[in-house]
Amino acid sequence: MATGAALPPFINYGTTESPFLVGVMISCALFGVTCAQTTYYYRTYPTDHIYRKVLVAALFILETAHLMLVGEAGHFFYVVTKMPENLLGMFLVRKTFASSFALTVIITSLVQAFYGWRVWSISNLRRWRKPVVGIIAATSFTQFCLGIAADALLFIHPALPAVHQPAVQGLYSAQLATAMACDLVISLALVYFLNQSRSGFNSTENIIDRLIIYSVNVGLVTSAISVCTFVTFHTLPSSTMFTLFTETISKIYVNSLLVTLNARNSLKKQHANNRAESIPLSGTAFSHTRVNMTGDSPHLLSKEGKF
Repeated sequence: MATGAALPPFINYGTTESPFLVGVMISCALFGVTCAQTTYYYRTYPTDHIYRKVLVAALFILETAHLMLVGEAGHFFYVVTKMPENLLGMFLVRKTFASSFALTVIITSLVQAFYGWRVWSISNLRRWRKPVVGIIAATSFTQFCLGIAADALLFIHPALPAVHQPAVQGLYSAQLATAMACDLVISLALVYFLNQSRSGFNSTENIIDRLIIYSVNVGLVTSAISVCTFVTFHTLPSSTMFTLFTETISKIYVNSLLVTLNARNSLKKQHANNRAESIPLSGTAFSHTRVNMTGDSPHLLSKEGKF
């Protein structure tokens, strides 16, 4: 009776294992996609700008570390805690799991920063450029701070029920909301500024349409994952269903960025041997420029033909 009374009454321990296990398996599958996308990127764009190469490398390293942390947490939860002397470990938030959430917040911020730079690049000094990018930067930094603060509380209070204590719950909910708001602003800004870049040429119209579709899809997918995390976190407090999404969302962000970068090659092939008004294919654009699609990668030229 004493042992039973010591256990938190609002946690259903029968529902703590399956969601996390499914999340780990999905995370492994998505990491495989990340590996393939990263390999394709470096093979296809060997002369790409150094900042994009560094960003992709950093995200890949962070994702590798994230999967290792999740794997260790899964091993501890499904193997180590099954030993009688370690049963109480089932009721604690493993430090490696908490660390994986910190990496998720960092990865989210890096990807959002990249998309914020793309918005800045394609806006071509338009009126709403600074306010829109300012909102993106503010919401991304806010979600980063909130996420790190929530994670710090889990290190201080590692008991599993602490996940749903008011302080942690409030910080985590706010982090999800601001991350989702940032994603929506990015998608809306990309759609708006891409539409403003239309020139009337059929070739560029098709490219812009495809870029808009990419932008909308990225925003919808990441926002949908955030909504699912938020809903399951609040409506199913007696389970760990929300971990199914928290363990996969970072890889959704990274793969969305890699898809955006790798799509440039198919766009280039679609318009090979043609010159069109410049549109942002990689997050970098200049006013009144033209793009030569005939080389190994798109070359942006000014009116005078200089870089």
